[in-house]
Amino acid sequence: RSDAYTARLAGPQAALAGRCLELAGLPDGGRGSLLLDVGCGSCLSSAPLAAAGSVPVGLDLAREMLLVARRSGAEVVHADMSRPL
Repeated sequence: RSDAYTARLAGPQAALAGRCLELAGLPDGGRGSLLLDVGCGSCLSSAPLAAAGSVPVGLDLAREMLLVARRSGAEVVHADMSRPL
C-alpha cells in the first residue's frame, strides 16, 4: 500500500517540495541547509531537496512509510511530534 502511494504521488510531491524550497527564501537556495520534513511519510520530498543541495531529514510516526523512505536512502527518524523528542 505504501509503495503504491509513493509511486502515485512522486511527481506532484517533487514539484511541491521544489516550490516550498523557493518560498522558504533560504540563503543560497537552501544549499547546505538542514531541513526537517515533519510528517515525511515515504520521504518523497527528500530527493528534490537533496538535489537542490539541502540536507533533508524526515520524521514520521508511520513505520511502514519510513521503511519505504529508508529503501530510497533517505535519512529518517521514527517519532511522534505530539510528544517531546
